[in-house]
Amino acid sequence: MFDLSAYKLLITLEATEAMALDRYAGSSLRGALYEALLRRFCMHPQALTCMACPLNATCPVAGLVAPLRDERPRGRDAPRPFVIAADPAAAFSPREEWRGAPEELPKPETVEEAVAKAEVRLEAGQTYTFAVTLFGSAVRYFPYLALSLPTVATLGIGRPLRDHHGRRGRPRIARIEAVQPFSGERELLYRAGEQAAQAPLLAITPAVVAARAATLPTDRLRVRFLTPTRLIGGGRLLAHPDARTLILRLDERLEALEQAYGHPYDQAGGRVNAPGEDERETAHERRRERYLALERLARDVAIVEDETRWVEVTSYSSRQRQSMPIGGFVGQATLEGKLGPLRELLVWGEVAHAGKNAVKGDGCMQAQASTSAQRSSATAAHEQGATEAAEIAVGI
Repeated sequence: MFDLSAYKLLITLEATEAMALDRYAGSSLRGALYEALLRRFCMHPQALTCMACPLNATCPVAGLVAPLRDERPRGRDAPRPFVIAADPAAAFSPREEWRGAPEELPKPETVEEAVAKAEVRLEAGQTYTFAVTLFGSAVRYFPYLALSLPTVATLGIGRPLRDHHGRRGRPRIARIEAVQPFSGERELLYRAGEQAAQAPLLAITPAVVAARAATLPTDRLRVRFLTPTRLIGGGRLLAHPDARTLILRLDERLEALEQAYGHPYDQAGGRVNAPGEDERETAHERRRERYLALERLARDVAIVEDETRWVEVTSYSSRQRQSMPIGGFVGQATLEGKLGPLRELLVWGEVAHAGKNAVKGDGCMQAQASTSAQRSSATAAHEQGATEAAEIAVGI
């Protein structure tokens, strides 16, 4: 479906002292990585922005956090080539896991709001794992990311602690691994004490995504939104998931990532055989046909069970010097309809996240078989084979 690859990196921190992380820690993790990259690799700190810096074309900081692509049809700004996912164990169902009594909640605070504000407390020796997924050609920035991680440990991470005189806890980097999330296969890239990290080879490829998608049912799926998800539909922020909006926003996001970091880059990130005008026009027409086909398919997909709820989360912006809302809906929703041609798109959504603020950990999702599915995926696939073949012909 998409000519794109991804490399999911698991970074395990070990607390050397007490640490406190937000329940939805993606924003603070992204901020820590950004600050570490700036401290370690920014060669022109006097520049007001990466766009204004004459070195941005070769700078790993600009490449990761402020990518520019003059030749791209979307303009100068390209999507950031990574997403962050906080420790999945930290994302839980508030109504199942909340242990406090209702009267302990500050009024009019809800259970969901209390959980969103809760912290993950680590004591010395405990570990915390989060994931950074790099897309396509951006894997060339991995050495810079790995070299910046010790700076994260020096700067500290998470919430300032009173018992540390307002200082953040300082972890050490215990290990870095590449993981294939659908098989669980892992590749050790770095262990504490080693001098350098190995480049990741374990990639999430279109073939891997297709194999994972083929295991899912074709008529009924449950989508779990593990972290706050912000979808824009009809020009407004949605309080609950909408099938059509989810499908189209995923396609737009993956298309942008494919254009910026997919073909024609080689494995090492080098540009090869830049497409000519005719090829670009053909690719544009193919993407338009795919989008229109997806839109037709989306009309026949409905959310038949919605067990999502809204959580308010904020992220402090140093640039704007104010807190920004990054809350969204979490929970699960069941999709029903002709889902066969849409399964790969949903699996790509597991890799790339859905909606806004993916670089801050939002939009982490997971597609799985619904427990109340009425038919086996094998039976549904047989019945819908002709339909899927027709849709695949136009690039779905």
